[in-house]
Amino acid sequence: QICAQTKEDGKPTFAYQEVVRKRDERMDLPGHDCEECRKFLDALEAAGGHIDRDEIINQCSRHRSRHKPASTPPNYWRLSFMDSQHSG
Repeated sequence: QICAQTKEDGKPTFAYQEVVRKRDERMDLPGHDCEECRKFLDALEAAGGHIDRDEIINQCSRHRSRHKPASTPPNYWRLSFMDSQHSG
């Protein structure tokens, strides 16, 4: 059965995250960066001049997928609660 959200070859027509377990297949996926990666690359540029960010990301990144994942909002993973305000 073919879903309305898939192509004729069975692949989805929307961005999705898939698990790729084989190292060789994973290395074929494009690399992506995160906030920490960008900070690291900024420090490399500050220390040594011009670098090719895309090349470094594609060669070295551990963040790999067919589609770049959506970023989470600021403080999304901050699990502490705000202090309640005292009224009175």
